[in-house]
Amino acid sequence: MLDFSTNTGGKIAHIGGAILGFIYTSQFRKGKDIGKWINRLIYQVVTLLKPREKMKVTHKKSTTDYEYNEKKAQEQEEINRILDKISKGGYESLTKDEKETLFKASNK
Repeated sequence: MLDFSTNTGGKIAHIGGAILGFIYTSQFRKGKDIGKWINRLIYQVVTLLKPREKMKVTHKKSTTDYEYNEKKAQEQEEINRILDKISKGGYESLTKDEKETLFKASNK
């Protein structure tokens, strides 16, 4: 049996730690991480004084349906022109930029 007449606080702390360790392990095996909150707290304390990167916020004007359709039509015209060039002179007649344009269009 335990003698609590000397170093009572230390013995109680060890027993409490053993019980908490048992509970933590049994819950962790069930897929519940009951210590997740302490990890978040430590992370927040550690990153509290860490200098943050300045974020630049910009607003982009959204395109209208007309602008979007116009852009798609121009892209399709370019693809058709490249395909016509292939049918007349073969793939080797294309420039590097035309090959890149065709490759990008084929990946969409």
